[in-house]
Amino acid sequence: MATGRLIVSDKEVVGRLPVPVGYQAKAETTRQKLLNDANNVIKDWRTELTLGIISDKNKATLINWMGYINKLKNIDFSQVNDEATFEKIKWSELPKECFTDWPEKAKL
Repeated sequence: MATGRLIVSDKEVVGRLPVPVGYQAKAETTRQKLLNDANNVIKDWRTELTLGIISDKNKATLINWMGYINKLKNIDFSQVNDEATFEKIKWSELPKECFTDWPEKAKL
């Protein structure tokens, strides 16, 4: 289904005006998805930490993931106003250990 406003001439459609894209909102939506995915990965470790039963290895991994989450939260979207600036956003990289020890959680 096409989006946008119709341009008509004598009741004949001659084109469409594009719907403006809110690139800052798009960036924020992307950030929220990444944050939700990360929080799903670390939720068990947070519970283990709260209960005092987290292993040293999992605690170190949790710390790395929290660093990733903090970097995501600190990305500034104030200059994102078009597709070019949206594409230039430098998203934080996932912690590397998630690809070796926990493949079931790494599929974000």
